[in-house]
Amino acid sequence: MPGSDIPVGHDRGIAYVTGGVGQDEATALRRLAPGYSMRATFTTASGEFLSGVAVQIFGSDGKVVFAGTSAGPYLFARLPSGHYRVVASFDGVQRTRALYVPMRGSVRFTLTWPTSRAASSN
Repeated sequence: MPGSDIPVGHDRGIAYVTGGVGQDEATALRRLAPGYSMRATFTTASGEFLSGVAVQIFGSDGKVVFAGTSAGPYLFARLPSGHYRVVASFDGVQRTRALYVPMRGSVRFTLTWPTSRAASSN
């Protein structure tokens, strides 16, 4: 079955998938998306997809509930309902956002970084 070659990882009891490099992998991940309560996409300001983004998710108590590195522009995780803080780092630049995962359904968001260090230093 297509999509079954995407490995499901686990960190601190949280199941997740990551990837999306290439059309086939991106399509396979999109098929898996409905099974995950948090769906993040990582891009540059010019719309290029990123991989290698270091992600930490903190619970409302300030403790890390998930930590991992994206293997592509998509990171989907099965987070329990609740309030979280996402901290993501790429190329020395950090992005933070508050997150609420509802009891039913999911939350989807995109984090964007400068196109390159050269472009962000002017």
